[in-house]
Amino acid sequence: MPIYQSFVAGSGISGATGPTGPNGPNGPTGPNGPTGPTGPAGATGVTGPTGPTGATGSAPWVTSGSDIYYNNGNVGIGTSSPAVTLDMLGTYIQGGSSRTDSATKVSSYRVVNCFNATNPLNIIAGLSTTSVNQVYIGGNDTNFAGTAATNILFYTGASSNTANGTERMRITSAGNVGIGTSSPDRPLVVSSSSDAMTIQQTGGGVGLQMSQSSVNDVLLRMTNNSGHYWDIRNQGSGSQFLIGGFFGDTLRLGTTGNLQFNSGYGSVATAYGCRAWVNFNGSGTISIRASGNVSSISDAGEMYYGISFSSAMPDANYAWFANGSNVNNDVGTNYTGYSTTSPGNNQTTGYLFIRGLNIYNGGANQSGDPPLVTVGIIR
Repeated sequence: MPIYQSFVAGSGISGATGPTGPNGPNGPTGPNGPTGPTGPAGATGVTGPTGPTGATGSAPWVTSGSDIYYNNGNVGIGTSSPAVTLDMLGTYIQGGSSRTDSATKVSSYRVVNCFNATNPLNIIAGLSTTSVNQVYIGGNDTNFAGTAATNILFYTGASSNTANGTERMRITSAGNVGIGTSSPDRPLVVSSSSDAMTIQQTGGGVGLQMSQSSVNDVLLRMTNNSGHYWDIRNQGSGSQFLIGGFFGDTLRLGTTGNLQFNSGYGSVATAYGCRAWVNFNGSGTISIRASGNVSSISDAGEMYYGISFSSAMPDANYAWFANGSNVNNDVGTNYTGYSTTSPGNNQTTGYLFIRGLNIYNGGANQSGDPPLVTVGIIR
């Protein structure tokens, strides 16, 4: 029986180990392990040489010395879509020549003059100092290097989308102001198809005050379409108030307070007014029909009346007239009056007694109270 059969058939003694066979092929590489800590930085190397300058890039702003400018479109501040040359979006626009406290500060908005060598036109400017805040419109003083406007025009529109608008007021180079007119030839000219001007005084002051710098200056002139005019002026260093004009002097308040006027006799003279008058029933029950400055009538007997004044006369040197008639004004009937010395003083500053209203009827004098009596007092 072969030897190998005996080993299979039973457990025999193990033989000696045979020689090691050759290595098999390498297996696949396993995954990387975690990164270890960073080591210390090495020393900085030597700086290399400067490289060549690159090509010039594009930019919106161009510098010229200390100036900067832009020529290729609109500029927006606070907006990305400027619609005009300089479009600023914000609540305020402000400027000033200084940021130091207590310094004089100026700022202005100007328009380039039509002649480049001439200073620009100052549209509006402001000045702020420790004592004043001042606004200039259309011009300037020595604080600004600018030129002045020859005319300042004010426009308004009917609504918020009205194009251009309508001129309402103008100040000319001569300093004349026109409202409703573009060619004022006086310091103030107001032209209107309706009420030109209303002055409403709501306090205790003066609504309109006019003064003159020399004798006979015209304070107020009213002119019609025919060129005729009325003047109101002071005369004689303000001692007389006079109304006159195209047709000459017509009315004057003199130095003594007397009213003078031209009553058709060709010249201005003092006017003597009726200081009191009365129209009353002279017979039966005495009663006043109409009156002025007469408070009451008394019946002192036949053809005898007492007249009391509401306001006393300045003195007793006044003139009076009296007349009587029938109520129906019968033809041929006339009453005339004269004063007597009875009873006592019949002509005072406060009252007047009249007597002697005799009836003239058909050539015969008759006595009796006239039905209608009229009396006038002149002073």
